[in-house]
Amino acid sequence: MASDYEPLRCTTDRLGWQIRGRRIRTLTQDSLLTVEGTRKTLDQENQLAQQWADAMTKRFDELSIALPIFAELSNCFDLAVFGALMAREGLAVRADCQFNVIGDACRLQGPRYRVPTSIPSVASTIRGRRGWIVSVSGGVSIDAWTVAGQTATDDGIAAVRTQAVRTQAVRTQAVRTQAVQGARQRWWW
Repeated sequence: MASDYEPLRCTTDRLGWQIRGRRIRTLTQDSLLTVEGTRKTLDQENQLAQQWADAMTKRFDELSIALPIFAELSNCFDLAVFGALMAREGLAVRADCQFNVIGDACRLQGPRYRVPTSIPSVASTIRGRRGWIVSVSGGVSIDAWTVAGQTATDDGIAAVRTQAVRTQAVRTQAVRTQAVQGARQRWWW
């Protein structure tokens, strides 16, 4: 599975962004193991494998509902792209956004896990007319930096950004008002 995004759209001031595209594409590649134990990529395309990969890509949203781990994978792709975009564009600095808790390992405690550097593939075998066929599946490739580097200006999303800013301002004011009213209602100090 590999990343499959359309160019990211942004406003002229590069403060409003839209992540677009399918996000994940299932790929297939035919290769065989030579007598020497090396892998050789075949030039011909396996139509059945390609149909399966295309169907999985097309029905990825349905698969994500049936098996939520695929929805989580899609979220990981988006998060990686968002992180690369924030770093590439310096968005945290431009928005004066402080990530004090996230950036401080002492303040953000959670479970610790060993980070895998590889994931084992899944293999299956089928006895065919010309011998054994071994199918090996697995692998995920998120190319977030390339995705974050492919952008197109589209001021059509400026209206969405403007509405989001207004909505956030209204919510912020409501929270402040509730805090002031709550402080007035307290009988202790």
